[in-house]
Amino acid sequence: MNKCQRRCPVCRKILTYGLRKSRDIAEKKKVSCSSCCRLGEKHHAWKGELHYSCPECGKELAFTNQGNLRRAQRLHSTCKSCSAKKNITKRGVPENFIGSKRNLGKHHSEDARRKISDANTGQSPSDESRTHMRLARIAYLKKLYGKVQPNHNPLACRAIDEYAKQHNLNCQHAENGGEFYVSGLGYWVDGYDKEKNVVIEVYENWHNREIVSLRDQRRKQEIIAYLGCDFVEIKL
Repeated sequence: MNKCQRRCPVCRKILTYGLRKSRDIAEKKKVSCSSCCRLGEKHHAWKGELHYSCPECGKELAFTNQGNLRRAQRLHSTCKSCSAKKNITKRGVPENFIGSKRNLGKHHSEDARRKISDANTGQSPSDESRTHMRLARIAYLKKLYGKVQPNHNPLACRAIDEYAKQHNLNCQHAENGGEFYVSGLGYWVDGYDKEKNVVIEVYENWHNREIVSLRDQRRKQEIIAYLGCDFVEIKL
């Protein structure tokens, strides 16, 4: 062994240090290797020297080191079962349900998960579910940023103005009062004449893609059903 090495006093494993001073300090304190240290901590826990009783139910909890034990004592930590009961109570679950396996977090088996996945494969959410998810997302963004406003195309606004002038409409759009928000559906429309109940949507070239076109048609039918309006499509 060189001057920066020593043997573990427990298992006699050779330990190497970067500095001779570090080696001398370890030798003076009779520090053992990391493996023996971990075994020693577990041994102490098994013997009951690092046990702590849950303040709620009295269950004994074992800790691997003094730091975790002191933290549990300082915070009056409870066992997992008591912590789960507290969380359920905070969420407003009736007390007679507390302790039931169903409410304490039952996990599905792999076979059950596979059956659930197979049952939902290829299924798309209903229009009602889509609307609910859309409104929830908008509410979340408003809470996060304070205001939600979609991007707009200036060319679309000009096209709406030209159409409105030709057909004697007074349309609200992104550059004239902001796009009209259909609150019950979570949609913004490009142009809307409130008096004559006319909605105008401007479609750029990318709306010609099949999947986008299908989505636009579904959106159109939802808006017509909700507002009972006339729907005008303008293609750029």
